[in-house]
Amino acid sequence: MKLFIYILLIVFLSIFSNAIELQKANTYTKKHSISNWLMSEKYDGIRAYWDGEKLLSKNGNIINAPTWFTKDFPKFKLDGELWTKRNDFENIQSIVLDKKPTNKWNEITYNIFEVPEEKGDFIKRLNKITRWQKNNNNKYIKIIEQIKCKDTKHLEEYLNKLLNLNAEGIIIKNPFLEYFIGRSSNILKVKKFQDMEATVI
Repeated sequence: MKLFIYILLIVFLSIFSNAIELQKANTYTKKHSISNWLMSEKYDGIRAYWDGEKLLSKNGNIINAPTWFTKDFPKFKLDGELWTKRNDFENIQSIVLDKKPTNKWNEITYNIFEVPEEKGDFIKRLNKITRWQKNNNNKYIKIIEQIKCKDTKHLEEYLNKLLNLNAEGIIIKNPFLEYFIGRSSNILKVKKFQDMEATVI
């Protein structure tokens, strides 16, 4: 029995030892004060971390993107979602998780919601990729629109608008903080119907 538990522990550590420390959202409730926070659409794609040289999954595994997709990416770190369009997760998953990348990667864009380890508050961090994109105009990189939230009513109106367009939900974030890692109530996911978070291995 002890040997079995030991083997399970080794397997568990081998799977998650390379996991990257990233920001993780808590679930929004109306007790949270979100006035003047920034809200954006929550994309239903594959989260990807760009370390300046390669794309990695949140578990630290290399994502086999074609070289033509990433060759003109910036040299600084990015966090975002590999995505095509709403309600297309199975197609995105089949493209991104394929060990041999195909031309279907032309359907994918890398949608940025954070610039890890950059100094300054959230807006200053996003300004770095915004300036870079303005100068480089990379067709595979998109910057997720951020909207200032006035109050709970504004949040609910924006959520209903997106849900009517088959979006997954909203991410709302405190924009006044330096970059941080781990699960935090300074970044919240907002959905009409809460679902369970799963890890694809």
